[in-house]
Amino acid sequence: VGYVLATLLELDVLRLLGIPAASVLMLMIIAALEEAIKYLAASTIVRHSDFDELIDGLIYATVAALGFAFLENVMYSLKYGLDSTFFLRGTLTTLAHVLFAAPWGVAMAVKKFIGGHYVLRSALLLSMMLHGAFNFLLLEQQKNPWYLLPILALFVSMYLLTLSYYRTVLKRNRNRIHGGRMLEKAVASDE
Repeated sequence: VGYVLATLLELDVLRLLGIPAASVLMLMIIAALEEAIKYLAASTIVRHSDFDELIDGLIYATVAALGFAFLENVMYSLKYGLDSTFFLRGTLTTLAHVLFAAPWGVAMAVKKFIGGHYVLRSALLLSMMLHGAFNFLLLEQQKNPWYLLPILALFVSMYLLTLSYYRTVLKRNRNRIHGGRMLEKAVASDE
C-alpha cells in the first residue's frame, strides 16, 4: 500500500492535478513516506526476543531498506526498462536507502534499550530530510553532469554521521546497554 502511494507521488500526480510548485514538496513527501514505510516494516521486530543488541536496530533497518530498494528497482525496471541508467540508479538508490535507514535504525535500538522517543523522532526526521535532498539531487542530474559529486558528498556525510552517532551512543550508555542478558552475550562472544 505504502509503495503504491509513493509510486503515485513519483508519477507527479500533484503536478498533474494542477498544484503549482509541487515538485520540491512532492520530493519531500515521497522521502517521508518511503522512510515511514521502511521504519514500519523494521519496527515489527522490536518486541521480538531476537532484537537484543544495539546493532540489531541497524541490521533490521538495513534489511527493510534493502527490501524496499529491491521492490522499487524492480518496479522502475518494469516501467523504464533495463538500460545503462537503471544500473547506475539501482546501485545509487539501493545504497541510499540503506544509508537513509541507518539513523532511525540505531535510534530504534536506542529507544528500546535506553529510552527516549525524541531520539527516534529526530532520527526519522533526519532520514527524511536526507532522503529528500537525495531525491532533489537525482532530479537535478538532468541539468548538471557533475551531479554525482554532491550525491557522493551526501553519502559520505550520512555514513560518518551514522558512525559517529552509533559510537556516541555506545560510549555514553555502555553500562546500560551491556546490562543483564546483553552483558552475558558480550562475554560469551569474547570466549
